[in-house]
Amino acid sequence: MAIFIVTVAIFVVTNLAVSNVYVPIAQARDAVEDVPETQNPTPEPGVLRNLPSNAVEQKTNTNQTITQPPSTQAQSGDLACNNDNFTSSIAGGFLSNNPFIRTDKTPNNYSAFKTDCLNPAASEQCWGQPRYRYYARWNNIKEWRGKICAKSVQNTYNNHVVSYQSSSDSSCPIGGQNYCQIYYGPIISFQVKGHNESENQWRSIEKDGKLASYEIPANERRWYHWAWKTSQPSDFRLVIRYAKPYDEFDFMMDKKM
Repeated sequence: MAIFIVTVAIFVVTNLAVSNVYVPIAQARDAVEDVPETQNPTPEPGVLRNLPSNAVEQKTNTNQTITQPPSTQAQSGDLACNNDNFTSSIAGGFLSNNPFIRTDKTPNNYSAFKTDCLNPAASEQCWGQPRYRYYARWNNIKEWRGKICAKSVQNTYNNHVVSYQSSSDSSCPIGGQNYCQIYYGPIISFQVKGHNESENQWRSIEKDGKLASYEIPANERRWYHWAWKTSQPSDFRLVIRYAKPYDEFDFMMDKKM
């Protein structure tokens, strides 16, 4: 059953001015992380670039499994965004005294991230492994806030670039000596479904043509907020897809029943 949105979404990027109010890093206990999926959700149109169906990944040294941490990777403290600034505000304002907050997380240091499969050619092959996904959700609520800060750490040991050949591309045909390359960064999204809808009904929030789903550019840091209110109880979640082991993330949600 479709849900009916009765108020507007608020979309804020990294140039948001934050307030001076500091919110303690509470660990809300009723949010669900690492929700099992019966199947990988379909990527949002226009976010994940699909390759020709006959494209074949051509693995190179830069696609090999990580053997050591990147030397430029900070090992502790304020990964992604500054923690004080990140937790001080959220689009639409806080709804409770106990928001869900997780800071300084990477797939390498947080077990709630699970193995993901990037499949840009719509085959059974998973490209640019290893990659990881993350879900955090609240169910059966009417008002919700979501915020993510993400940094795509692009280097030799955390490479998001995949190499491929395709008979549809004369510059890198299958069987030839040349290959093409394309960057696939982590994709973050803010999703909703009706509380009584099935798991395959999750969709990214959308307002005024803006879809709440974004790819993070190489070696850039971005943060996004969305606030939403519905007329019927709904489920909301934060989603990360296709992250590499040392990508950096901060998460925050808040709710009103």
